[in-house]
Amino acid sequence: MSLGPRFFSGSLAPLGSVIMSVSPANICQVSFVGLGITIISLTMLPKAVQKHVLDYGPRKIKRSSSDDNGKGVEEPEPAPSAFEQALAAVVAHLQVPHSWFISFYVFYLLCSAYWAAQWWSWRQAGPGSEVPNNLFGLIVTRQQTSDLVLASMPATSMVLAQVYIAFTLEAVQTGRRMYEYLCVFKPSKAKMNAEHFLMGFIYYAIMSVAVWVEGSQAIMTAKQHNTKFVPQSAFAKIVVGTFFFLLAWVGQYRCHAHLASLKKYSLPEEGLFRYLISPHYTCELSMYVALSIITAPEGRLVNRTVFSSLLFVLANLGVTADRTKRWYSEKFGAERVAKKWRIIPFVF
Repeated sequence: MSLGPRFFSGSLAPLGSVIMSVSPANICQVSFVGLGITIISLTMLPKAVQKHVLDYGPRKIKRSSSDDNGKGVEEPEPAPSAFEQALAAVVAHLQVPHSWFISFYVFYLLCSAYWAAQWWSWRQAGPGSEVPNNLFGLIVTRQQTSDLVLASMPATSMVLAQVYIAFTLEAVQTGRRMYEYLCVFKPSKAKMNAEHFLMGFIYYAIMSVAVWVEGSQAIMTAKQHNTKFVPQSAFAKIVVGTFFFLLAWVGQYRCHAHLASLKKYSLPEEGLFRYLISPHYTCELSMYVALSIITAPEGRLVNRTVFSSLLFVLANLGVTADRTKRWYSEKFGAERVAKKWRIIPFVF
């Protein structure tokens, strides 16, 4: 018995519906999850490889215990296998200067400028065209239409004010980080793994879409009706979220300024560093939580796409903070950091 076109068209129809229901927001969310899983998977590599992949600067983690005075006592590590040695040698050569970190922020600002220009020049599909005239319009249109495949009504959307605020706050945060790398931080010869460098670019590319993609419905409506109405619930989210974002924004700057003022490889103990190993990471997480509140569509507490970025940020910063605490314990004594949380008070 032969399988004709009717069989394939009928059997693949449900698959086609599922594919069509995958919106740009879903793609962003899945990508953030994938990046987070990638970071976690790196912690399962052989220890001989981990130090090249996960550490930079002074953080060369060693197996250690503490003596009676709490000082780190180095313990011999088991000899790595030939495969582990070969893999570690390859990974060790895939390093880039940590100072290149500033390129992430330049890249994000360029992405934001690109989407802003695309938004300005976007025209909706006319009678003689089935697609918008640029990529921004294509994403916005796909986001709205994909919600109709498996739902009877369009998903709720951010309002334009939320999109504008999100764009602005992310640009302010990115601009401040550029300023810190240029004017606050001391020059460093530290290296970081090229894999982290590549993931950083992927993350910021996705984030440049995530901050506005759930506002697609409002963007399309504004093109048609030029509406500027801001519901009371959205206004409340903007006010509350912006307050906490700016609070964390200032807190992170103060943490970075304190770190920059320290003698090389000293233990930070002022301000939030009295309670946390990496409070600047705590502030980073807080800003993304605040941003997800600011951009929450009608009827939701958070923006799912922006909030999902926390899966990567938490995995990335959590691993780094954990290894930083181990290094502090080894260098300065376990008793000096034993009572400090890594990044999340009372949790981690």
